[in-house]
Amino acid sequence: MHACNCHKTLDELPSQTRELLDQADLRRPLLIVREIGRFIHRGHEALKRDELSAALGIDGGSADRLSVQREMDQARRCVTALSVEMAKKSNEREAAAQWHARNRDATDGALRGVRDMFVNSLRESGLPAQDALEGLGIWDATVSTLRDRGFAALLGTIDTRCQELEAALQEGEDWGRKPHSPIETWQWIVIAIILVIAVALVIVCLIWFGCSWFYYIFVGACFATGAFGGWAGLCAGFVF
Repeated sequence: MHACNCHKTLDELPSQTRELLDQADLRRPLLIVREIGRFIHRGHEALKRDELSAALGIDGGSADRLSVQREMDQARRCVTALSVEMAKKSNEREAAAQWHARNRDATDGALRGVRDMFVNSLRESGLPAQDALEGLGIWDATVSTLRDRGFAALLGTIDTRCQELEAALQEGEDWGRKPHSPIETWQWIVIAIILVIAVALVIVCLIWFGCSWFYYIFVGACFATGAFGGWAGLCAGFVF
């Protein structure tokens, strides 16, 4: 199986966002997550064309069905690449884990402040209320994992989400489109991964940048959601 073809860069993002990601060794994982969303979105577009052709009694041939398979294969390769990337030993992530273990109480205020920023981005996103509440619930659950189990365990949840996404991106699971809650299963999983990265960056920001760059965490999250669905509207809460 070929590796994930992830050749894009983060050059379009502010230098502060890139620096945060580098301090957490999370630049490539974020790029991979964006590529996963892009491949799934393209696969679903081909799937909708194929379904519409069938509904209209049009013989659209096999091109769209082959495109669905090709895009989902690429998405699953990137899921595997993400899992491998997160399993690598990282001095940057280890340093963040050790700092958080010594300073858990000091992070609560910052996490509350960043939650307020996330709520504002949801308010400006134009998402349906139930979808926005689902996103906020994912944020709160992610922060609870950090508080209860620590930084390393937080990042470890990405591997679990990768396994769930691999299982969801199968034809028998409607290629991830089955509803998880108000949102589709694949979207819920990818959003959960992005928010793990965002919460991890809060800790990195506290360690190296003195809480002054929280805005740039959400610039990165916005970048990662830009490839799919109405969740790209998270960008509406930020001015570039």
